[in-house]
Amino acid sequence: MSKQCGECSKCCDGWLHANIRGNVLSPGNKCIFLTNDPNGSCSIHKDRPIKPCQIFSCIWLITDMPEHLKPSLSGVIAMNNKIDGVPYVFLVNAPNYPTDEIINWFKEKEKYSNLLYFDTDDNIVYIGETKFIEVIELHKDDIIKQHLDLAKHYIKQI
Repeated sequence: MSKQCGECSKCCDGWLHANIRGNVLSPGNKCIFLTNDPNGSCSIHKDRPIKPCQIFSCIWLITDMPEHLKPSLSGVIAMNNKIDGVPYVFLVNAPNYPTDEIINWFKEKEKYSNLLYFDTDDNIVYIGETKFIEVIELHKDDIIKQHLDLAKHYIKQI
């Protein structure tokens, strides 16, 4: 049985960056096509664009991650990403910080050996292969700036 998003709409709630039909989705700005339905309905779901809407899948959706780690329940979006061609998993605070359980789930999976997240003190944490560590070191300041920009948007919403 394949997993379904169901009521989860974390990827549309303003935690990620995207452009949907010219409308910018960014930290603090949820998708304008997301309705107020508690079931996470999208007003253009049947005709939503292929990129990013149809092709995006969080890692929970495409793996055997437990149900309670679903983004709508955990408050963390795990997504595949690349930096300078090196694949890694980015754990997005949505709005929660990754728990030890989430971090350990990824550490136990060889496929997801490169991991980047921010801890509760907003320190950047990155673990993985040597090439990944080297690439992150090169871009660390930009990554931290993007994270702090997200945090500022979140604080404004509270």
